Amino acid sequence: MQAQELSLKKIINYVRVHHPHYKALEEESIALEAKAKAEYARSQSSLSLSAAQAKPDGADSGREYSASVMMPLDIAGTRGLEMESADLVTEATLLKKQIALFAFGNRVRNLYHQSCLDRERVRLFEESLRAFDKLLYKKRIAYKYHEVSKKELLQIEMEHNLLKERVVSMHSQYETSRSALLNLTNMPKDSDSSLECKDLYPIKAKIKIENEPFLLSNLSYQKEIEALAVKYRRYSRFSDPVGLSVGYDDEIDTKRYGVGVEIPLSFTSERNQQQRLYLLHDKKVKKSHHMAWLLEANAKKEQLYARLRNDYRKIKALDENMHRYENELMPLIEKSFQMGESSLIEYLMGRSKLLEISVKLIESKQNYYQSLFDLYTLIETER
Repeated sequence: MQAQELSLKKIINYVRVHHPHYKALEEESIALEAKAKAEYARSQSSLSLSAAQAKPDGADSGREYSASVMMPLDIAGTRGLEMESADLVTEATLLKKQIALFAFGNRVRNLYHQSCLDRERVRLFEESLRAFDKLLYKKRIAYKYHEVSKKELLQIEMEHNLLKERVVSMHSQYETSRSALLNLTNMPKDSDSSLECKDLYPIKAKIKIENEPFLLSNLSYQKEIEALAVKYRRYSRFSDPVGLSVGYDDEIDTKRYGVGVEIPLSFTSERNQQQRLYLLHDKKVKKSHHMAWLLEANAKKEQLYARLRNDYRKIKALDENMHRYENELMPLIEKSFQMGESSLIEYLMGRSKLLEISVKLIESKQNYYQSLFDLYTLIETER
């Protein structure tokens, strides 16, 4: 069977459908809406029934009955304001949850890029090992015909063994990062699946962000402020519903109908005044915290932009050096070694230097992608 190749798009689509984080957001939206409706639902009416055996003086005994219904009336519309405030708080909460999902998605993207570069490191070491295999084969034949010394052959064999160990180590590192990616995304642990790695984000000198930075955080903050304003209006009115009662009494010699009204006297309590004072200052506190967060976030954003520019410059410099070393200097080193003008040590050092530059290039790319996805998470975007 052909091994399955996992692209970044396929992984992200799978996560959005199957991962518990995304399922939880759907359920939380329903749960928060139901919670708000339950908390601020209209107060229930009540029915009171009673019966008694009565014997008035000088009259026959008989049964007496009484029934009354109590209904709360939201004349001032406070319940509607409470529901509006609760809905705004729910929207703010769900926006914050969406920010957390952006962070999770970028964590998946970063791990995908890191794993692909780990695989690229494996490829480099395997190519270097194959070149060493050819060199070792030739030197063993040369040693057989006494063309090279035992010392030179041992040097090559020792370098060959060290490189084989590093190849094994690189394979282990790649498998670890690949398994971490599959574990994080909750994808099936198919040992034959491999990463496509043809869809890595391009490395650019300047990152262009189309979305407004911190859009979701700002929207969430605005929803919270609107919720406080609505609640402030709620406590500027009657704080409790008016109670309307309708009663009927059936006594032995009298039938009585009655209507009663229970009106809360807000001016007899400081509750509304203190609630408005609390909401007024809570609004100021939230504004100060949000402004402080924005200052820190913008400072960190500029730091990440600067880090990305530095990473880009380093990548371009290493890439240029690697190509010049590989295409210009290394052929000269190999020619000099074959003609006996340079020693084996010089040749091995040359190959080791080329591999070192290539590894540093990969590490710089990994640092670049770490900074890139940190930036995306900070400014609340996925690309």
